[in-house]
Amino acid sequence: MKNYFNTKIKPVISTIAILIFWLFFGVLVSRAGWWPSSGNPPFFNVSETLHTGSNQTKEGGLILNKASGGTNRGANIGFIVGDDSRNPSSTGRIAVGIPLDPYVLNDFINQLNRFRDGKVHLDGNLGITGIIAPNGNSGNVNEILAKTDTTSMDWQKRASWITLVSVPTTCSSVISAPSCISIGYAEYGSEFCIQDSSSEYDIKVRVCQKQF
Repeated sequence: MKNYFNTKIKPVISTIAILIFWLFFGVLVSRAGWWPSSGNPPFFNVSETLHTGSNQTKEGGLILNKASGGTNRGANIGFIVGDDSRNPSSTGRIAVGIPLDPYVLNDFINQLNRFRDGKVHLDGNLGITGIIAPNGNSGNVNEILAKTDTTSMDWQKRASWITLVSVPTTCSSVISAPSCISIGYAEYGSEFCIQDSSSEYDIKVRVCQKQF
């Protein structure tokens, strides 16, 4: 009798117990997953998760590339915005600090599309901890960033300019303006003479420059 119970009855009881457990667990999961909303949509909709689709909106902050320790140390480039190769000048842009009111936002986006003033648009102040390196060039100490042509910028030394003039004289006189070297500057160009038609005297001028 005992042998019959172990071989026939006990496996059936175990199978029934397992089925009851999974049935109970499935009911709990179904109940939790399909619990009705506490209000009417769209105000009580479940928030959409980030996915591979387009035009997504997320409320609250978003932290990217956070290393979790161990072998996960984060990516070398934690945030990438790609271009559409069919229209690279109008895609892959970033706008920061723009209004999100639908009526204002549409006008703002249309304005950006018209002017196309670069890949990054910032509406507000910019705080930087570190350096700026246009085209990979971080410049030298005391240099300033200047626009060199219509499409590029470069670092240039700061310059101070001083104009030295002579005492009233004539352009044909041997009298000259003071030397730039005497004040620690370099001469920029050649000395020139300014004639004054209302006076019998002229003035000789020397332009001096010093870079820092």
